Amino acid sequence: MDFPRYVFTSPGNLSAGWGRTYGEEIVNDDGEYEAAIKAGFYGTLPEAFEAAKSPKPVKAEEAKSEEPAKDKTAEPDLVAKAEALGIKVDKRWGPDRLAEEIAKAEEAKDAVRE
Repeated sequence: MDFPRYVFTSPGNLSAGWGRTYGEEIVNDDGEYEAAIKAGFYGTLPEAFEAAKSPKPVKAEEAKSEEPAKDKTAEPDLVAKAEALGIKVDKRWGPDRLAEEIAKAEEAKDAVRE
């Protein structure tokens, strides 16, 4: 195999026409080539397009997550506490951001008391 050479993935940020897109990367030796193939690249553009048509298998590592996904919606008790502190709550905020805003408001409230 000659190097340097391109490896391809699809979809990507380059247009191939007919609604198909692809990405490309240059590899300089066998080690880089093998790493790119393991990362989801293909040796030819037609192989990348063909792979994009078929559903991707889920790897075992991806299927079982170490930590359950956090609920992105704010908890009602945090919302109530924030509103009681006079915070204008943005409905896009999750529990982490809401807790941060509450902490800021409590610090400001304590600073006023001193």
